[in-house]
Amino acid sequence: MWKQCTKCGKFKALWAFNKHKEGQFGLRPVCSECHCSNSKKNYINSRDKKIEYQRKWRSNNPSAFKEYASENEEKIKFRRMLYRKNNKNKINSKNAEYRASKLNQTPELTELEIKKIKLYYTIAEYLSTDICKWEVDHIIPLSKGGLHHPDNLQVITAYDNVRKNAKLKYKYKNYVVKL
Repeated sequence: MWKQCTKCGKFKALWAFNKHKEGQFGLRPVCSECHCSNSKKNYINSRDKKIEYQRKWRSNNPSAFKEYASENEEKIKFRRMLYRKNNKNKINSKNAEYRASKLNQTPELTELEIKKIKLYYTIAEYLSTDICKWEVDHIIPLSKGGLHHPDNLQVITAYDNVRKNAKLKYKYKNYVVKL
């Protein structure tokens, strides 16, 4: 059985439409594809307004936010734990950036250099297993004046990283990944 989408005008199979109680055949008048693209456009257009509204509401109702946090403490902890588990490379990258900024060791980076740094952390996460963990290491340690820059980064095993510590010269026992 076929149905015409009211947005794009194409005839599509019924499975191409989302469910809707009051619609014809119990389906939306717009196909799933058009509905998704329309939802994305609406989200992009109204995102800034929603964020600003939320900020104002939180500043005007600080007790309500604190109430929610105290009532849903376990739920919030679980969400944070899940985020940390699924975004290790982002967190590690931000932590290294923070440490470097405290030591004034972060130069001005281009967009490409920032992507390259994130790639190092992604590679480290990808290579890591339960048996062997990989970490991003500064070739010249931050404490010795090295910069948090892609040219000063490498991916090495956690074993080598712990033994290297803040040494400038170290003979690696395992492989080193350098972009």
